Amino acid sequence: MKGKDIVRGVLSFGGVGFLPGMPGTVTSALGLLICVWLDAILPLDFLYRTLFLFIIFFTFFFLSWGFLKILFPHKSEDFSWITLDEFLGMMIAVGPLFFIYDTGFWWFVGFGLFRVFDILKPLGIGFIDKKNTSLSILLDDIVAGGYSAIVLLAFWYVAG
Repeated sequence: MKGKDIVRGVLSFGGVGFLPGMPGTVTSALGLLICVWLDAILPLDFLYRTLFLFIIFFTFFFLSWGFLKILFPHKSEDFSWITLDEFLGMMIAVGPLFFIYDTGFWWFVGFGLFRVFDILKPLGIGFIDKKNTSLSILLDDIVAGGYSAIVLLAFWYVAG
C-alpha cells in the first residue's frame, strides 16, 4: 500500500467517501454514531470530556489538513470522496450534547441541522467552500458544525 493510498483512506473516512450516492451523509451518520458511543463510554467529568473532545478534534483537524497538503500542495478541490471533514463538522454540531444529560432525540436534531447547513451552505459557508484550499475544505464543515451547534442549543433551551 502506497503512502497516498493511506492518505486517501484517512481523508475518505476509511473508504466511506468512495461509496456511491451520498458519502457525506453516510460519513456524518457514522460520525453521529461514534459521538453517541463516545458519550456513553466517557466519564461524566466536564474537564475530562472537554479535553478528550479537543484532543480528538484537533488531532483529526491537523491530520486532515496535513494530508490535504500532501495530496494537493498548491490548490485543492473539495472532492466528494473527502469526507473526514464531515466527521469533524458532525463532532462540532453535536458537541454540546456531551455536556447535556438525557439528550435522546437531540442527537438526530444535531445531525439534521448539520446536514442542512453543510448542503445549503448559508451565512458565509458557501464563500469559504469556494476558496478551494486545503484549509477551506475543512473550514466549511467546521463552520457548518458551529452554526448547527448554536441552533441546536437554542432549540434545546427553548424546548427545555
